[in-house]
Amino acid sequence: MTGCCATASPASTAAYQGYGRGLSLELIAALEAIANRRLNADLTLWLDLPLELSLQRRGHRPADRIEAGGVAFLGRVSARIRLPCRRARLAAQSMPARRPLLWPGRSARPLGLSSMAEAVC
Repeated sequence: MTGCCATASPASTAAYQGYGRGLSLELIAALEAIANRRLNADLTLWLDLPLELSLQRRGHRPADRIEAGGVAFLGRVSARIRLPCRRARLAAQSMPARRPLLWPGRSARPLGLSSMAEAVC
């Protein structure tokens, strides 16, 4: 079976909820084991973009639910996104995202922080 999901991986949950929001990494791992039945992706990809550039790309657009966590929250996530992959021994690869990403069939505008992962799929 092949699937692609923007944010459902042990890496993103631990990074955003654990490192970003301060929830227990052990609790997150236990809940994921129940929810995922220990089924994990063969490969985790994430778009690697410096936080400053991501904020610049967002421009004056209102913050979404994730972006509303603020710069400190986003900085904690950005600084630690690789750690959950290492802890869980997941196959993971970052992809440089400094060049603007474009949605097919839409005007040429860079994607914001929370829509970056959606572009991978």
